[in-house]
Amino acid sequence: MDTDRSADRMTAQKQAFSVHKDLLVAKSAFFAKALDNRDASAENTTARWIEGETGIVRLPEDDPGLFATYLRLLYSGKAPAFQRSEGLNDEEDQSIQREKAMRQNSIFIKTCSQLYVFCEKIQDLGSKRTLLESMVQASTIKTSRSHSYPGVKVVNILYEGTAASDPIRKFLRDVAVLRGRETWIKNIPRYNTEYLQDIVASVYRTEVALHSMHASFQMFLSTAGGSTQARKKA
Repeated sequence: MDTDRSADRMTAQKQAFSVHKDLLVAKSAFFAKALDNRDASAENTTARWIEGETGIVRLPEDDPGLFATYLRLLYSGKAPAFQRSEGLNDEEDQSIQREKAMRQNSIFIKTCSQLYVFCEKIQDLGSKRTLLESMVQASTIKTSRSHSYPGVKVVNILYEGTAASDPIRKFLRDVAVLRGRETWIKNIPRYNTEYLQDIVASVYRTEVALHSMHASFQMFLSTAGGSTQARKKA
């Protein structure tokens, strides 16, 4: 097989996709392992997967539409486009535009979160970084008088599909602690328990840090005041 030119076959549920092997194995540690067709030897005792011989990898649990979106990310190196909307002059049209923008942005964030979990599954670290950067950027853009912060569904998707040390979790915690709104409290019962525990820990660490900064500032003022008094006496 000429891996520089040939394409391997991926099947998500019952839909088939042809993907260039070199690109896939370069990005994903999972596919690199699955499609390794080197002969086993005494030096390489790792069992070879049948997919390495057939060139076909089946993903029965994954949505074909999501895999198609992943392929666009794989080939372009770009995350799904973040939809921005411009305000209109008419008030009613602005309201409609705002609702449309919120729906589009909700779809964007949810798609990125699902892709992120899929990339975690196939061990595509580069694409995970791309998606994280895109979600962080989206959260800083004000569209139709609101920001695109991850909601309950997105938080749960990401927490259920990632490890405790995953950087996406820090992003979610930072958003909650630094940008959280009182209206979010009503959704507490719906959030992932581990996420809520992380939020409490983050708030505690933030309070401790602020208390330490306040104490240091008070000490500085006290020292500065003492120095001023000494200069006056001199």
